[in-house]
Amino acid sequence: MIKFKLLKKFRQKWHRILFEEHTEIIAQIEEIKHAQEKMAIVLSELQNSNNQYNQKIFESVNNVKILQTDYKELLFRLLEQNSFLTEQIDKLKHNHNNLMDDVKDNFNRIENRSEENNRKIFEIVDDIHNEQNEINNTMRNSIEKFSNYNQNQSIRFVENLEMINHAHNEIKNSLEVLSNKSDIMAQREHEGRDFSRYMLIGINNKVENVQSSYQSFWPMIYSIDSWCQNEFILNRCKGLSVLGELPLYSRFYKIRELLKVYKIVGDKTLIRMGRDEDGGYVMLDCFEKEGIAYSFGINDDVSWDLDIANKGYHVYQYDPSIESLPEKHENFHFFKIGVAGEAFTSHWEFMSLEDILIMNGHLSENDMILKMDVEGYEWDVFNSISSEIIEKFSQIVLEIHGLNRLEYESVIPALEKISLTHNCISIHGNNHSETEYIGDISMQYTMEITLVRKNDYEFELSKGVSPSIHDRRCNPMRREMILTNWNNE
Repeated sequence: MIKFKLLKKFRQKWHRILFEEHTEIIAQIEEIKHAQEKMAIVLSELQNSNNQYNQKIFESVNNVKILQTDYKELLFRLLEQNSFLTEQIDKLKHNHNNLMDDVKDNFNRIENRSEENNRKIFEIVDDIHNEQNEINNTMRNSIEKFSNYNQNQSIRFVENLEMINHAHNEIKNSLEVLSNKSDIMAQREHEGRDFSRYMLIGINNKVENVQSSYQSFWPMIYSIDSWCQNEFILNRCKGLSVLGELPLYSRFYKIRELLKVYKIVGDKTLIRMGRDEDGGYVMLDCFEKEGIAYSFGINDDVSWDLDIANKGYHVYQYDPSIESLPEKHENFHFFKIGVAGEAFTSHWEFMSLEDILIMNGHLSENDMILKMDVEGYEWDVFNSISSEIIEKFSQIVLEIHGLNRLEYESVIPALEKISLTHNCISIHGNNHSETEYIGDISMQYTMEITLVRKNDYEFELSKGVSPSIHDRRCNPMRREMILTNWNNE
């Protein structure tokens, strides 16, 4: 009985122990299941991440393949271009070598005073002379046909042709002298060489004079061609109403409207500043004892700058195409920088007008003078600055370009901006450039204008004509361009 009770207690205790262990095992199984669920979630997330990563890798591989294809095509094109450039360079080298060989051969022939070369030179000169006579006859016939057009230009045209004939005759005479001196050069070798050299230099100078005369022809020929075309249009259109539909005709009228010439009311006089040709400008004689002036575009002429500096002004000069000024003055401040609509650097350095004023500490000045001759950059300069900056200049003198060209689209917006603050008091056609005729008006490619600030004076429309008594021919070898009825009155 006692053993049974002990056995029963042992069983109860053993069952309790087993129950507790069983409970712990069940709890551990639950934890394991919970851990397995978390592990399954993590594995699922890892699987998704792995899929995304594999997708990105696949896309990257495709992109790399595409780039490789593009790079191969680009490399192939570069190789083709390199091959083409190499061929061109070889051709240029070959042509250069041939040219140098020809030059050397020609020099040796001239140096040896060969009679055969002299004969060939005479034949060439005779051919040139005959061709020139044909050109002269053709030009004279053309001038006779258009004799009612600008008689002064026609006379100058004939004079230039005669000058070319004279230069050709001088070349021929020089060659004859060179040939006649061949015996003397054979006897006096050293003196003969010097004589030959001097004669060749003289011939070269005469040829350069002929080339210069030819270059002065093209604006005149262009102007005659434009006039003839305009006469044909007027005869065919039988009036001016149709011309109003032409963009160039509307452009010319708009430019004339924006550049109407005004006269200052009161006792104010005009003077010329600078030399008596291209580079001088008409200005209002109202200079302070001292002040600030800006001069953009110098080249080899500082005549305007000197006149302004002698008035007591400090002249800030900008030109990227020269290394130094042709003349010096204590009031000159030169910078090898160009002016443009915005700052950039190519072969030269360029800055905007506003940046230049800031750099010199002049942005607060209000009575400065501006001169600008920058071969067409003036339009971007004025279109890029505000009217407030333009108004800081009491006088502005400009050589403006591209007036008769539709491709210069920035001309009219710039003139509209300038006309808000300044009036034109002087305009002069630059006779270096060609003239375009259309309908009842004409326009030159290049003109010189003087602008005065509106708020400083009272104005009335001018009844004068251009050129005025203060204007001078930019090209002394050509006639002036008369601007009749410029104010359309």
